[in-house]
Amino acid sequence: MKDKLIKKDKGFVDDAIVGIMHLCHGQVHAELQYIQSKDETWLKVADECRKDRTKLLDNIVDSDSGEVWCFSKHCLIWVGIYCELGARCMSAKNEKLAKEYYDKASKWIKSFYLINKL
Repeated sequence: MKDKLIKKDKGFVDDAIVGIMHLCHGQVHAELQYIQSKDETWLKVADECRKDRTKLLDNIVDSDSGEVWCFSKHCLIWVGIYCELGARCMSAKNEKLAKEYYDKASKWIKSFYLINKL
């Protein structure tokens, strides 16, 4: 679809990016919970997270390339991981290391915007 929401509403894109990052983390968390507990409910939760983040990403990635779509997903996962690490370092009063993680998050969000021509 050529006329994606990205061309209409930057706020939507920003909110979707945050949602995708959290859904990716939720998926991984649910998968790890399944591995530890063998409770199949967690597999259903992981699958729902995956479906929801896929729909969100489909709305903002304007490319027919599976590689662009997949790399976009990974960029957002990395952003989320580095933001979480930065927040943990700030809580531990290690501002220098926190800034390094936030800088890495910045690098990957810029890559996301670049490859998606936003």
